[in-house]
Order: sequence, then structure tokens, then C-alpha cells
Amino acid sequence: MIPCRRQEILKTPSVQKFSEVKNFLASKQILCDYSIDYRCHTGKCGEMRHLYVRDADYTRACEALRVILGAG
Repeated sequence: MIPCRRQEILKTPSVQKFSEVKNFLASKQILCDYSIDYRCHTGKCGEMRHLYVRDADYTRACEALRVILGAG
């Protein structure tokens, strides 16, 4: 579990993208935590995945995220 001081690095409904980013951060030895929100409102049910990193790792995680998502 990540300490309370954490930053959200990714928010996506995509299981594939979530797993890809989570595994990539782990390969870079960046600890992460996640939560999954289950919602059913306005007739649309679904899941939203949130990925968090420690404040201390936030900059490194952002750089890694740019690499994996093709922006860097």
C-alpha cells in the first residue's frame, strides 16, 4: 500500500491500458497503488480505474507514462 501522500497518475476505463501502465511502472521499480470505482448512474454502468504513485515518484512516473503512451 502506498502512503497517504500520493498522486493520481492515470484514470482510465480500459483494462488493457491500466495493466500495461501498471506493469511498465513496476518494471521501472516505481511503486503504485490503484482503486477501481464501480458506478451505475444515468443508465450507464461501468468501471473506472485509478492508478496512484507516491509524491516522491510522481515526476519519474510522469516521464515513464509519456514513454509508454508514445508522447516522449
